[in-house]
Amino acid sequence: MITYNNENALTFIIPPQQGCSIPDIDEVQSYSFGGYGSGISFIGVQQNIPQELALGTFVKIASGKWGVLLGDEFQPQVYRGQNKDFPSFSSSFARLENDFSRMIAWIQRKEFKSFFIKTPYYTRCREFSVLDCKYDFDFEAIFQHYGFKSSYIDITKDLFVALFFAYTRVDSSGNYHPIEDFTDYSPTLYVSTISALQKAKHDTVVPISLQMLHRPINQMAMALNVNDADLKPFFCKYELPKDSHISIDIYQKFKQGKNLFQKEPVADIANEILNSKKVNNSIIKMICAENEIDVDIFTEELKTHGYETSDIEWSVEEDVRIFMNDEIDRYILPFLDKILFVRRVQYPDALRRVLVIEEKFFCCKRNMIHKNLQAELPPCK
Repeated sequence: MITYNNENALTFIIPPQQGCSIPDIDEVQSYSFGGYGSGISFIGVQQNIPQELALGTFVKIASGKWGVLLGDEFQPQVYRGQNKDFPSFSSSFARLENDFSRMIAWIQRKEFKSFFIKTPYYTRCREFSVLDCKYDFDFEAIFQHYGFKSSYIDITKDLFVALFFAYTRVDSSGNYHPIEDFTDYSPTLYVSTISALQKAKHDTVVPISLQMLHRPINQMAMALNVNDADLKPFFCKYELPKDSHISIDIYQKFKQGKNLFQKEPVADIANEILNSKKVNNSIIKMICAENEIDVDIFTEELKTHGYETSDIEWSVEEDVRIFMNDEIDRYILPFLDKILFVRRVQYPDALRRVLVIEEKFFCCKRNMIHKNLQAELPPCK
């Protein structure tokens, strides 16, 4: 429920209830189900809404920490869209080619984190509690969602979000455009389930829950910590039609990408940091110490690449702070309070249900894609 804390600010609390707990994220993905049939039991439901309106579930992501698993578990698939069929799913950090690029990536991440921990998102959302758990951010996921190099890869629970990334290209300024000339592009959709991925790579695949920020919520975005494992072989691949009408339709569906990349202060600061040629001295020293690199030598290397050093730190201006607090009150809190619910469901034949769903969902989703794109898809490869 939404209530006030000791500082008279709105917060989110589901108080502990005897005999109630929230399921682990792995358990929900693999062995527990929510749905619209019979035999379903609920615990700790914090609002009276139709279950079919629920877009996700509270889950335990670590000891004493809760997160949000997006989507109906009777639709357990996750999607990834790419405008080219690259040989593997490698993280953006793994694709960096030299030590200097990696150092710059670490510095940019540190600068963004030093800014973010000063924001109301960080200070307020980490106080939100569900039963005996508090919320916490996963910075690696935030880095991934806001354009920084990370060791995660993006996935989404929304088919059309994946199709947007399959049918668009990005220019040098970071703006998205519909692909109309497919000479250099081959839109591709990849589909799998978290449980299938974990069975294939049990020790390496870690599903990352939703981050409480506008962009990941709009994109129904999750992430996978793949620990350098290539998961591409465990996704079903669809080579999508090279059709500019589809590109434009999907591009317009998301208002030229504005619905997915809504203007917000976090994104603005992230873009400034990524495009800035000024680097904070204290962060340089911190990164050099962590990597056992001589500060003076690295500072000279920065200068040869056109960077400047500075003692200025990123701060949260008062108008930005007001905007962030307002966004938490008007968007994030209602999202939690009216859409998500706490429940635990355990069927006697849960494992069988998982196997049946995983066997059938590819065919079902193939028909959905076919219907919405109005184009014939080639066989799954």
